[in-house]
Amino acid sequence: MLYVLSPLGFTPPDSTLHCPTAGNCVAHPHDIDVSRVFGPGTEKNPLPPHSHIIIDVMNHVTTPWVLEVIGVKDLQTWNTIAATQNLAEVRLLQANDPNQTHITDDIPTNIFLFFRVR
Repeated sequence: MLYVLSPLGFTPPDSTLHCPTAGNCVAHPHDIDVSRVFGPGTEKNPLPPHSHIIIDVMNHVTTPWVLEVIGVKDLQTWNTIAATQNLAEVRLLQANDPNQTHITDDIPTNIFLFFRVR
């Protein structure tokens, strides 16, 4: 499972982002097409700044990784996640914020990633 943490409505310091600039992260596209969600005219949106949490429960079996997005809505919450860098902290923050004021629930996507190292 790959979780993409994306800041919503604020700009965290670049030093806390895995991918601070669209198009400058390994194997990432510069743009993302969100027209199926937001309609025509939204085909070319820059990939937003973000970070990752990777959970490899497949023990390196060649299966796709499912991608889910988690929106972080304020700098304090972002900094807490950046300091711990683990999914357990994200889950605690989500559980303590049922109205999603500071952090969203997991947002499923139809993106699957395949990696194979030889």
